[in-house]
Formats: sequence, C-alpha cells, structure tokens
Amino acid sequence: WIGGGMGTGMGIIDFQWEFLFVEELDWDSQKYLDTKGAPVFLMTMLGFLVGGLLGSKFGTHRTLTYAVGIGAVMTVLWSISRSMWDNTSFMLPAWLLWTLVWAIVGANLLAFLMSITTKDIGGTQFSIYMTLINVGAFAGNALSPQLLDLVGGSFPNLFIAGAVFQSIVLFVLLQFDTDEIMASTERNTVVGTTEEA
Repeated sequence: WIGGGMGTGMGIIDFQWEFLFVEELDWDSQKYLDTKGAPVFLMTMLGFLVGGLLGSKFGTHRTLTYAVGIGAVMTVLWSISRSMWDNTSFMLPAWLLWTLVWAIVGANLLAFLMSITTKDIGGTQFSIYMTLINVGAFAGNALSPQLLDLVGGSFPNLFIAGAVFQSIVLFVLLQFDTDEIMASTERNTVVGTTEEA
C-alpha cells in the first residue's frame, strides 16, 4: 500500500507537468524545460539531503508520516488556489516547495520500509518495494489521462485525485506502532552487529 499508493499518487500528477505548464498555462517550452532541469532538480536534491538528515534525527517513520501529511495538504491547497495558477510568481514557488516536500518523502520511504524488514530477507523485500513503487508510478501515469477526462479536463481537480492516493499512504502510515517500529529496528541492528562479529 505504501509503495504502490505513493507511486500512483505521484504518477497521476507527475505525468501532467508538461501539459499543465506548457499547454494549459502557456509557459514557453524552453522555460518549462529550464525550470524542470535546474530549480526543480536542485530542489529535489535538497529535499533528499534534508530528508536524510531529518530521518536520521527523528526517525524515518515520523519524518515520512509528517512529510506525507504536509505534502498531501499542500497538494489540496495547491488545487484550491487554482485562481492563482496563471501567476508565475505563485506557481513556480509552489512547484518548488511541493517538490522539496515530496523529495523528503522519497528520501525516507525506502529507508522506512527497509527498517521494518528482517535482514535475512532484506534483498528480496527491497526488490518487492521497488517493484511496487514503479508499478504504482506506471499505474498513475496510465490513469492520469483518464482521470483528467473524468474531471472534465481540470488540472486542479486532478491534483485532488492525486491527493486521495497520497492520503491513503498517510492513513496506512498512521496504523504503524511507533514503539514497535523502534523495537524492530533495534532488533535488526543487534542481529546485524552480532552476525558481523
């Protein structure tokens, strides 16, 4: 649910960036490519860096839960602010901040999933997690045009659809017992240390 839901929620929105900015908002194609190639890329890298630091300090589960919650709320708020989408001075910072938050999510997603995996099946589980995330992203990309048609070609409404999948991930994360996760992580660490010794 976590990997697949995350991949689907992001795929639904990510698939439409170029159509949104170039065709809907009339951005110049080169401007869009330059923005995605520099500021958005750098914000993604910053998000992974910040996400790693936050995950190390506060734990991957807590960081992931807060980041997904904040990201889902931002997606909804971005949709609600549809009247300002023609304003580049609003859309660019919104896109960059949204990218930062979801990069923080990405930095902690696999780390959290692996933290609740026993060492002896870690490799298999990692492959499964990556497959589910990629399948989710593929499903999101495939669903995106259909959902866009379903909501009458409204990109803001499409964002709401993406936020629904993001909220599903948040709901699943909230079902985990933080104390149990910490205990499991400690047990895995102890086992790994013992085997190395």
